[in-house]
Amino acid sequence: MQIEFEVGNYNLGANAFKQKKYEESVWYYTKAIRDNPWVNFADAYLWRGISYYFLNNFENAIKDLDEANFTFQNELRIYNWRGLSNKQLGKYSEAVQDLKKAIETEPKFREAYIELYEIGFLIDDLKLSADYFNNLISLERNNINLFILRADENGKDSKYELAIKMCDFVLNKIPDERNSLIIKGTCNAQLLNYGLALNDFNKFINLNPQDPTGFFNRAIVLRELNRNGSNQDFLQAYELGMTEAKKFISDNGDPEMTFNLGELSEKYDDIKSALKHYSNALTYDKTFSKALFNRARCFTKVKQYNDAIEDYKTFIQFMAVNDKTSMSHIYFEIARLQGKNGDLKNS
Repeated sequence: MQIEFEVGNYNLGANAFKQKKYEESVWYYTKAIRDNPWVNFADAYLWRGISYYFLNNFENAIKDLDEANFTFQNELRIYNWRGLSNKQLGKYSEAVQDLKKAIETEPKFREAYIELYEIGFLIDDLKLSADYFNNLISLERNNINLFILRADENGKDSKYELAIKMCDFVLNKIPDERNSLIIKGTCNAQLLNYGLALNDFNKFINLNPQDPTGFFNRAIVLRELNRNGSNQDFLQAYELGMTEAKKFISDNGDPEMTFNLGELSEKYDDIKSALKHYSNALTYDKTFSKALFNRARCFTKVKQYNDAIEDYKTFIQFMAVNDKTSMSHIYFEIARLQGKNGDLKNS
């Protein structure tokens, strides 16, 4: 006998899920389950569980995926999302069990290899990491880029120590893997390990002497080290970084890198160049508040007070929507500049 499901709310849940409206999809999937009280509506439980995952409600995600598992057999989606939920909860043994089942179900399911590789670092089981690294590479050599991408994602998510461990693992296998050197150096700099970061960027530069990325990152690190006196080294890296990074920016229009060039120029009292770089950064991104603030400061240094005032006012619009009190020093600076502007007119 074929079971008929009432699927109206289920379809509405599916539409909400596609639009990433996960709270709404949970609501509709819940109604769909209630619309069908005499059967296990496994698909509704499955997708409600995945919706819960994206809402960071991992306990409920696991409950729903368990419920769906009563009906489905060897279902890749259940193993994957339940494994990811257990990983987020720190239940690594359960996560490993599910993710291994996901690979048994689909041997080319690359995401599960990456997750198991990362869990190995989290639980200090380097054999687990090595096994799934080697297994995925054996499927296709280019899969190594997935491991590098995961290290980069961890770095951007402020998981610097984990990212460094992943980079070290790759570099032990491939010592000249350039992206891993940059990621590792950037993470070390974020941890204020400037000496280690400098070592990483120097290795990158030795391997890639024509690539501006290494020079630029080294210049930033040396700027920090300069507080302790390495001025000559910084100046050399600064000049190389400025020259090479300008070439890169002309082709790519990177606002963050352009902003950093402005800071470098300002540090060495090249205010004309600093204004140019901050203005270029704002051309790439009109809402780049840091560039507005710094440009206003530079305008003040060259006594272009009206321009400085306009930048400060725009900065306030971006930054002080919810907290006017935090901008009190900016209001004071505007008033001070307006006074200076009046003095210029009267002189």
